[in-house]
Amino acid sequence: MIFSLFSVAEPFEAWIVVSVFDKQDKAVRYEQISFDWLKTKWKAEPHNVLYGILVDSLPDESFRYVSYIWNQRKVPFTIKNTRLSIHEVLK
Repeated sequence: MIFSLFSVAEPFEAWIVVSVFDKQDKAVRYEQISFDWLKTKWKAEPHNVLYGILVDSLPDESFRYVSYIWNQRKVPFTIKNTRLSIHEVLK
């Protein structure tokens, strides 16, 4: 994923999350990256977020993938120029 992020909050306490669900809507995987662990200031430099999340060893019943930003403190933020790609690594 790649995008430009701006927030006045320092640190910006939020996560990028990837959840994987089965057909019964039961979560089978959950992975996250915490913005405040990466850096404390997000000042909207072009493409200042360039990260990937590896979600490996998925069970066969994996059905739906959901990616979102969990804004823990509910502070204002802006995202621009967003691109998200999903790739499958074949064995």
